[in-house]
This record gives sequence, C-alpha cells and structure tokens, in this order.
Amino acid sequence: MIYANYDEYEKTNRKAYDKFNKGKIFYAFNLEQLKEGMESIGLNLKETKKVAYLGAGVYIRANEIQNYKKFKEKQRKEFEENMKIYDFAKSAFKSELANHEYCYTMDPYDAINALGYTSNKINNEPLLSKALNAAKKELLDEY
Repeated sequence: MIYANYDEYEKTNRKAYDKFNKGKIFYAFNLEQLKEGMESIGLNLKETKKVAYLGAGVYIRANEIQNYKKFKEKQRKEFEENMKIYDFAKSAFKSELANHEYCYTMDPYDAINALGYTSNKINNEPLLSKALNAAKKELLDEY
C-alpha cells in the first residue's frame, strides 16, 4: 500500500498492530503485570510455556509467533516500498528528526537509526540522502 506520508503510515500500522495484538500480545515489567497480561490473553500464570518473550517487556502467545513474523514482515516491506517515494521518505525523516530532537542535537543518527537505516545506506542512496537533507532543512526552518 502506498501512503501519502509517514504519519498516515504510522496511524494505519498502529491500528493494524492494535487489531493484531488483541488477545495475543501483552506487556509486563513485573510479576503482577505478567499475571494480568496472561489473564488478558486467556491464560493463567502456570501456563508460561504458552507464551514467548519478544523483548522490551513484550510477550506473545507462543502459537502466534509465525503470524507475528508475517505481520511484521508485511509492515517492513510496505515501509521499504514507501521509502522509495521522495515525499514519503522526507516526511519519515522529518517526523523522526523531530522525535529525536534534531533541532537541539543537530545529530540525525538517532532518527536514521529509528527508521532502520545507517548513515552509509543513506549516503549511498541519492533519494534517501536528498530526502534527509530536505527534511533537516524544513525542520530547522520551522524551528
């Protein structure tokens, strides 16, 4: 799917993620949250073998791991396709530069990294390089 901009992509994917994770994924950072999370997906605390830990406090029903991988792969492919479109790429960079306080740090590294890129990749892709530079300029002009 082609998106008008990064914000539209983010909103659409947030809705899709929320729909996907209902009854399958929960977040827990302590034992009480783990118990509540297990109950939210229809399991009890003794059924821990039926969940898998994804990292960063995220747990998923073990039998949903393959569906989760397919879901994330679809999102990744959509994102990569859209990043081949200059206006989308510029909006993605601008959004992440703002999120990572580029106007204060003047360092785009965290924004580039958040989008799954490296500086080398950006420098070797003319469209991405042009979009990043335009996003930096726009953000600084607005600041």
